[in-house]
Amino acid sequence: MKYIIILSILFLSSHLYATKHHDIYKIYNSKGSEVSFNKMMKGTKEKSHIFMGEYHNNAVSHWLQVEMMTALYAIHKKKLLMGAEMFEADNQFILDEYLNGQISAKNY
Repeated sequence: MKYIIILSILFLSSHLYATKHHDIYKIYNSKGSEVSFNKMMKGTKEKSHIFMGEYHNNAVSHWLQVEMMTALYAIHKKKLLMGAEMFEADNQFILDEYLNGQISAKNY
């Protein structure tokens, strides 16, 4: 009986943990429609580069990054490379020009 109670508590707490975490974030596609984490990850399978913005020091953003890296590692294994960089908001215009091929790294 003791084992059934312990297993029931573990099952219930893990279920509550998983259920609770589905409501702490929302992901939107480029058209502004809400999408699931799994749908977002399906859209990354053929991509060579993935950029993720965040709010600095936001635990949910960091947790979601870990979830995403874990899912990407499951797909790509040791071929996965991860880099981290922070750009300030006032650098966005120059970053957009670079990413659009309007300027090169030498120009910056």
